Amino acid sequence: MMRGNPPKLSHQRRNRNPLRAGEWVLLPEGGRKGPAPSCAGYGLNRASQTWWRSIWRSPMATQWVDGDVPALLELAVLRERLLDGKISVASEVRLRSNEFGLSPAGRQSRRWMITEKDQERAGYKKPGASVIPLRAVDPE
Repeated sequence: MMRGNPPKLSHQRRNRNPLRAGEWVLLPEGGRKGPAPSCAGYGLNRASQTWWRSIWRSPMATQWVDGDVPALLELAVLRERLLDGKISVASEVRLRSNEFGLSPAGRQSRRWMITEKDQERAGYKKPGASVIPLRAVDPE
């Protein structure tokens, strides 16, 4: 459990020293370049193969190493089982997706930030961009 306030974003910092462990990492705008590792031999359907290629083009893939490939292949197989209706693997899919930063919670726990351009392309909105003020209403 982390105590205290999280580190500030680099543009909010006064001290411009290099990043240390636990500080936010800005992921490269274009994601990972090059082909995805092979998923042949795992019996993945077309939708799962498309998902496999898309995660390897993502900004998060720039942080993965060769040793992550087997665990990501296991995630692909588990994800396919979940999509086939095997609900019992849902929690494992969620945990492994978080482990590799494939969810907003996973990226936050890793302190990975996608660049603004990638956020717009992915459909993310800046906090407070569409805030609607609420007002109290008397129920009578």
